[in-house]
Amino acid sequence: MLGDFDLDLSHREEYHPVITNCLHPCAIFQGFQSSSDKKHDVEVTIQSVDLSNKELYGYLMIENLTNEYPTLTTYFGGEIISEKYPFVTGKWGANIETDFCHWQKIPAINNFPNFFKNNFDYNTIDSAGYILMRWKELFVIPNTDVKEIQGASIAGFYYVSLCKASGEINGYYYHADSERFQSLTLKYRPTKAQPSYQLA
Repeated sequence: MLGDFDLDLSHREEYHPVITNCLHPCAIFQGFQSSSDKKHDVEVTIQSVDLSNKELYGYLMIENLTNEYPTLTTYFGGEIISEKYPFVTGKWGANIETDFCHWQKIPAINNFPNFFKNNFDYNTIDSAGYILMRWKELFVIPNTDVKEIQGASIAGFYYVSLCKASGEINGYYYHADSERFQSLTLKYRPTKAQPSYQLA
């Protein structure tokens, strides 16, 4: 026969959720895009991730960007910075100076002082806990034929950094005809479908 036990739970260790894999299909990031005088709510939903090919796709929804599109949703393709997709963009109107200036504004790049050298080891990005990317908007949803928007542009692209530990995204939008250094700040929104816990 079992005896009576007094179990003291007052000093038990608590479980705190920590993010271990936030770049996955259906992942949602919420935050805002800021220019010198405006701030727009943004939500990004990842549709697919192919880590072996260093590519991803998703949807970017931005609020109150234009009168014609109070809510604008675009479909984007992403390149994960790697030997396949190095720091030098080489397209979309960006030159080496553009790349260097935008990457340097992202705080995570301080972990990689030699990032622009030819012999940079891209494996150090993953081991440091970051995923660096470029996001290029491809077309508007649901009007996929729309490539130009009055008062806005999807011709540019984003330089993006994701911290895997915190789920925070920091980035900057670039287009030659747009205001310089429009910042993107997002935070991963965990869902019940992606639980991950660690003993504090």
